[in-house]
Amino acid sequence: MKWIAAVVAVALLAGSGVFFALQGLDRSDKFASVGGFLLALAVAIVSVFLHFRGRDRAGEQSSAHVRNHIHDNDVVITDPVGHISFTIDRRKRHWLS
Repeated sequence: MKWIAAVVAVALLAGSGVFFALQGLDRSDKFASVGGFLLALAVAIVSVFLHFRGRDRAGEQSSAHVRNHIHDNDVVITDPVGHISFTIDRRKRHWLS
């Protein structure tokens, strides 16, 4: 699959080089200017879409996401219900609900 993408990319690059060479410098410059503008516009639209999509999903994940981490022999489990912290040797237990 990677080879197909590489072949397509090389073909597009070679094809655009041949196209611009046949068009001449003046027309090639105009095509490149319009193409660059359209590409920048498409990237801006996709960026704004992904920004708002990420903000919407961040709210969903923070309420239902369980995170566990271990630091200095303390195991901390954070979930939507509450905060649980305890040590491996069970001398210290801390439960917050």
